[in-house]
Amino acid sequence: MSRRDRVPPAAPNQWTPEADLSLQGGRRLNVPGPLSVGRDEMSHGLLYLSATSTVATSGWVKAPGTTTAGLLADFSQDTNNKLLYSGKTKRFIISLDIALSIDTTNLAYEIGIYKNGTLITGSNQQFETPPTSGDIVHGHAHVIVELSATDYVEGYVNKPGTETMTTQNLILSAMEVE
Repeated sequence: MSRRDRVPPAAPNQWTPEADLSLQGGRRLNVPGPLSVGRDEMSHGLLYLSATSTVATSGWVKAPGTTTAGLLADFSQDTNNKLLYSGKTKRFIISLDIALSIDTTNLAYEIGIYKNGTLITGSNQQFETPPTSGDIVHGHAHVIVELSATDYVEGYVNKPGTETMTTQNLILSAMEVE
């Protein structure tokens, strides 16, 4: 008789409080409470750059480029560089990984993650452009944030001037944390 035949689940992905697990050698382990066996699918979203784009505006600007949705569960993409959440209120790790080429040297840039049009505190990371104009610089930002249905996240860049910046690579992702 299998384990599932002896103790049916009390709810999806949980065993009853009386559950016992058979161990190698015929020993048993009594479990005093619910035992989680994981969920079929956690909420997650992923966008990646599929076509480069250039911007010359100063200040905080949405990272330019055409993005394509990758793996999505409870997320969608209604515009470029935007993950729109549609599930229950949960916490997520949001990650922004970006590569930029800039037609100037030795300037301080910032990247950051925006939620519903506002910079998430602590998500901004500063870096300097390389000493050679046009070289590619990489930046990464990560933050844990709570999202509810209709909330969205986007990747932004804070440019100090009107120099031309091209997004060479961009990955924006969200992964549910328990």
